[in-house]
Amino acid sequence: DIVMSLPRRGLALVASKPFEDGRMPFSDGLPAIFKEEGWKMLEVSALAGMYMACNALPVNPKVLIMASNSLAPRAIQTEIAALQDAVRAEGIKVHTLDYGYHGFNGGAMRCSTHPLRRDSKCEGCD
Repeated sequence: DIVMSLPRRGLALVASKPFEDGRMPFSDGLPAIFKEEGWKMLEVSALAGMYMACNALPVNPKVLIMASNSLAPRAIQTEIAALQDAVRAEGIKVHTLDYGYHGFNGGAMRCSTHPLRRDSKCEGCD
């Protein structure tokens, strides 16, 4: 939830850029299947991931609820906003909720929701 979200098949939000000290969020790299299947990766820094940049709840392949974080440093807030814009550029409607205080105590969008049973027949969705 902190380092990866899959809003739809073929698109991943990934906190895959290294921490400031050089450590990588994926010690063994991303799973090979993403590259093998040609997934598009929208990447942010590992630190932005820690501030919930990739924490999102897919409603369907065309709608995504994403966390924002008003308590994050300004540069991280800018990075989160840029990721949200990149998701919108993929044709996905993005709704945002500020999870600054909630995330400060651990957890965000996915942690505060329960599994939903959804009708998989979304008109125009793959």
